[in-house]
Amino acid sequence: MKNKSVKLVLSLVVLAVLCGAYFGVQNYVKHQEEKESEQGEETTEEVFSVNADEIQSLQFIVDKNETTFVKEDDTWYKDDEREFPVDQDVLSEAASSISQIDADRVFDNVENLNEYDLDSPQNTVTVTTTDGNETVIRVGMKNDSTSQYYISLNDEKNKVYVVDAGSVEPYLNSLYDYAKAGEFPAVDSNSITKISVDKDDGSYQFVKDTDTDLWYAEDGENREKLDSSKISTLTGSIGSLSYASFVDYNCTDDTKYGFDSPYAVLNVEYQEEETVEESGDSEDSGEALTDTEVNGVEEDGAVESDSEEGDSEEGDIENSIEDDDTEEDNAAESDSEEVDMENSIEDDDTEEDSTTESDSEDGIMEENDIEQDDAEQNDSEDSDTEEEPETRLVDKKFTLYIGDVTGDDRYVRLDDSKEIYTLSIGTITGLVDKGLSDYWDLTVNYLSISQLENMDVEKDNEKHSIHVSRETTETESDDSTDSETGEDANESNTTTTVKYELDGTELENTTNFITFYNKLNNLVAQDRLTDEYSPDQQAEMIVDYENVDGEKSELEFYEYDANFYAAVLNTEKVYLINKMTFRELTEAYDKIFES
Repeated sequence: MKNKSVKLVLSLVVLAVLCGAYFGVQNYVKHQEEKESEQGEETTEEVFSVNADEIQSLQFIVDKNETTFVKEDDTWYKDDEREFPVDQDVLSEAASSISQIDADRVFDNVENLNEYDLDSPQNTVTVTTTDGNETVIRVGMKNDSTSQYYISLNDEKNKVYVVDAGSVEPYLNSLYDYAKAGEFPAVDSNSITKISVDKDDGSYQFVKDTDTDLWYAEDGENREKLDSSKISTLTGSIGSLSYASFVDYNCTDDTKYGFDSPYAVLNVEYQEEETVEESGDSEDSGEALTDTEVNGVEEDGAVESDSEEGDSEEGDIENSIEDDDTEEDNAAESDSEEVDMENSIEDDDTEEDSTTESDSEDGIMEENDIEQDDAEQNDSEDSDTEEEPETRLVDKKFTLYIGDVTGDDRYVRLDDSKEIYTLSIGTITGLVDKGLSDYWDLTVNYLSISQLENMDVEKDNEKHSIHVSRETTETESDDSTDSETGEDANESNTTTTVKYELDGTELENTTNFITFYNKLNNLVAQDRLTDEYSPDQQAEMIVDYENVDGEKSELEFYEYDANFYAAVLNTEKVYLINKMTFRELTEAYDKIFES
C-alpha cells in the first residue's frame, strides 16, 4: 500500500513538471511571435531594384576568395583571369536574379545582427552599375522552415530583410559552377567499332566484325567471341557518357590529378556520318564549258565565249541582207557556232533548211526570245530543287585518361585537352573495372545443323556415328511466262533432301536426333574457368563434330563438383554447366536409340 502511494506521488510530480514545461514553451513561442510582430509585419517592400543590363560588375565570395566578374560589350569576364571560360548564361541569370529584390518581411530596430548571421555573413555581394553606383548586399542565415534568407543592405545595421532564396542562392556556388563546361563527344553506340582498355592489372581489346556485327576479343594471336548483350551494355555506357563536374580549364600539372600515372586509359574508335562538301565548283564549271564547245551544244554560261569567237568569223549580221548562197553559208556556220541570229533576214527556203539542221544537230529551238525565256525559267526552277546532301562515314576516335579519386568521382581528361572533369566511380567501374572474362560468350559451342557433316558421340563406353547427307535436285515448271518477252519459260525450283544416318543406317524418325542436337547446340554455361583444368576421371560423354568445310572440334564432359559438369572444348576452354542441364542432354541422346 505504501509503494502504491509513493508511485502516485511521483507520477503527479512528473505530470506537473511536464505541464510547466509545456506552458513555458508556449509562452516562449508567443513571446517570440510578439517580438517579431513588433519588429516587422508581413508585407512586400522593395529592397533593391536596377536594370539588369546596367549591371557592370558583380563582386562576391567564391570558394572563400573574393571574386569579381565584369561585363564588357555584353560579355562577362572573370576580372583577374580573362581566359576563364565564363558561362554567359549563368552570369546573366545571376545578374537578373539580384536586379530586383523584394522583402516579404522587414525587421526594424534590430539590436543583434548575429541572430541572423549578418555580423559575419556567408557572402557579401557588391553590385556596380554602369554609372558607378555600388550596392552592397550581405547574405545571412537561411530560415529552413520558410526557405528564405535574411539580408541587410549597405550600411543599414539595424534593419533586416527576409527575401526569397532565388535572389541570393546564385551567389553561393563554387567557382566552376560559373564556368562553361565542355560536352563529352556524342557517340552512337551502334557506330563503335573498337574498344581497348589499358590498366596495370590487365589490358584488353575488343573489335567489332562489321560484316556480322559480332564482337571479338583480340590479343594479336587469338580471337575470342564475346557476349553480345554484355558488349551492348558497354557500348551503351560509352554512348551515354557525360561529365559529372568541371574541375580545371587549364591543367598545367598532370600529377595534381593523377594523369602522370593514370588509373586506366580507355580508347574508343567509332564512325560518324558527315556531309560531303562540294568542292571545285569553278573547275567543274570549266570542264562543263569545254564539253559544251566540243559537242556544239550552247549553254547559258557559254554564250559570251561563243559570241566572242563568232565576232571574228561572222561580224555583225543582225540586219544584213545577203543573197541566197551567202545566207546559206552563214546559216550553216551559225549552226556550227550556235550564235543567236534573232533578227537576221533570210529567205524562206534557206531559213527552213537551217532551222531543220539546227534542230537535228543540237535539239535546241531558238525561234524567238520567248522560248529562250521559258527554257531559262525552267532551268531556274530545276536549280531550286535541291537534292539531299551526300554523306559518308568518317572514322573517329577518342582517348579517355582516368586519374585519381576525388570523393565519389575520379578525374578524367579527354585526349590532349587541358580541361579536367570528373566521372562517377560507378560509371568508371562499368567502363574499365571489368576483366576480359566478364565479356566472354558463355555459349559452349554453336554449329548450325545445316553446317553439320559428321558427329561421333561416345557415352557409357559406346561410340556411335551420325552422318548427314544432302541431295539437291531441280524441277521445272512449264506454266511460267517470261515477264519481259511474254513467251513461255521453264522455271527451275531447287529442292534439298537431308538424310541422317546412325552407324550407317538411315534414321526414319529424325525428331529425337534433332532434339538432342538442339540441346547440345544451345548449351550456355554459368561460368568459365580461367585457371588450367586437369580432370582426374574419365569423360562421361565425348562429342566430335565435323562441319561441311572439314573443320573439326571436340567437346568433353566431366563431373566437376556437386553442382556442375565441366564441358571442355578442344582441350582449351572449360565451361561449367548445371548438372540438370547435362542430365537433360544425356536423356535426349538416349532417346535417339528408342524404336
